[in-house]
Amino acid sequence: MAEITALTHIEHAWQTAFPTAVTPPTIKLALVEPSPKFNPGRPTVLAAEERGAAGNYTAYQEEVNPTASIAMLATYEQIHYPLEWISGTVSPSGTAAPYTRDYAGFLATMLTPRYGTLQFGCATGVYELIGAVGTKLTLTQEKKGSPLRAVATLGGHSMVSGAFAVGPALSDSVVNIILGSHATVYLDAALGTMGATPLTATVDSLSLDIDPQLNWSDYLGSIYHGDTYHLPWKVTLKLSCEFNAGMKTQADAWIGAAWQKLIRVKYTTGSSATLKLFQVDFSGTMVNTPEFFSNKSGKLTMDVELTDSYDATFAHFLKIQTKCATATLL
Repeated sequence: MAEITALTHIEHAWQTAFPTAVTPPTIKLALVEPSPKFNPGRPTVLAAEERGAAGNYTAYQEEVNPTASIAMLATYEQIHYPLEWISGTVSPSGTAAPYTRDYAGFLATMLTPRYGTLQFGCATGVYELIGAVGTKLTLTQEKKGSPLRAVATLGGHSMVSGAFAVGPALSDSVVNIILGSHATVYLDAALGTMGATPLTATVDSLSLDIDPQLNWSDYLGSIYHGDTYHLPWKVTLKLSCEFNAGMKTQADAWIGAAWQKLIRVKYTTGSSATLKLFQVDFSGTMVNTPEFFSNKSGKLTMDVELTDSYDATFAHFLKIQTKCATATLL
C-alpha cells in the first residue's frame, strides 16, 4: 500500500556536539507543510578516462553534503527552532511565563550554531539528518489574517536510517500561530528610536531573508564535513506598501537622498502570563529604489527592499525578541 504525505512528520532533538547524533527525538515539529525536502547529498563522480572503448565505469564519491528544506507555519512556541539553527543557543530570561529570548545577527562575536538531529519519514521508512544546521531562513507574511510562514534551509553532516520516538510516541505540540492580524509595522529614521512610529494602513505583505553565510570546514581524511563557520550575515527586508500620503513622503525622500531606516515588525497577542511576542528589529538601507508603481489588485503599491546596515544608535542591524510560555526547548 502506498504511503501518503499526511502520514509523514518530523521529530527533533538538540545535539550537544557536531556531528554526534542524539536519539530518541524529544519533540514533534508542529505545522510543517506537506512534502518537506530532504536530500542525502551523496553525488557520485563517474571518472573520465581513455580506455580504448566508449563508456566510463569507475566511480567514486567526493563528498557528503546532505540538505533539507522545511516550510512551516510559524508559531510563538516553535519559531525558536529555525532561529537557533542559525544563531545558536539563546537562554530564556524570566522566572515565570512569559519567558523572553533575545536573538541577534552576527556582529562582533562569532556565533556557534545549535545543531539538531532530525527524524523524518513515515511508518514504512524513517531517515535521520545528523548535525542539522541552518543555512537560510525566510519569513513571509502574505496578507492580514494569514499565518507567518517560515522556510528553513538546512545542511548537515550525514543522513542515515533513523527511528521515531517510541514508548510513548511524541504527542502533537500545543502551539499558537503567529498571524498577520497580530502585526504592527513601525518605520523610524536612522539614528532615531526603534519602534516609535507605527506605519498604519500601509503595509500589506512582507518578507525577511536571513542568510547566515554558513560555510563548511572540510579536511583531508574524510568525505564528511568537519565543522562550520560563517561570514557576516546578509539580511534583506521587503515591504509591499500601499501608495498613500505617508508613502509619498517617503518616496519624495528617497528620490533625493540615501534612504536608511529603522523598521520594527511586531507580532503580539495575549497579556500578562499569556503574552506572546515575536518582534523583528531591523536597520536597513535602500540599495535599489523601487519602481513607480507596482499594481496589486488594481491598487498602486511600492515594493520597498532594504539591505542590512549598522545603525549606531540601535547598535546593531538585526535583533529578534520572542516571548511565550515555553521555558525549555526540547
